[in-house]
Amino acid sequence: MKSKIIFIAICVVVVYVLSGAVWCVKSLFAQELTEIETINKHYAEETIKSEIEYAALWEYVENMSEQEYYDTFFKVQHDK
Repeated sequence: MKSKIIFIAICVVVVYVLSGAVWCVKSLFAQELTEIETINKHYAEETIKSEIEYAALWEYVENMSEQEYYDTFFKVQHDK
C-alpha cells in the first residue's frame, strides 16, 4: 500500500514538472510568435495603405480633364 502511494506521488511530481517544462517552452515560442504576428500585422497595414493610395490615385486620374491629363503626363516640363 505504501509503495502505491509513493508511486502515485512520484507520478504526480513528474506530471507537474513536465507540465511546467511544457509551459516554459510554450511561453518562449509564444513570445516569438507575437513578434512574427506584429511583423505580419505591420505588413498587412502597409499593403492596405498602398492599395488605398493606388485606388485614390487611379480615381483622381480617371476624373482629370483632357487638358490636365495632357499637362501631367505628356507635356515636357522645362526647368527655369
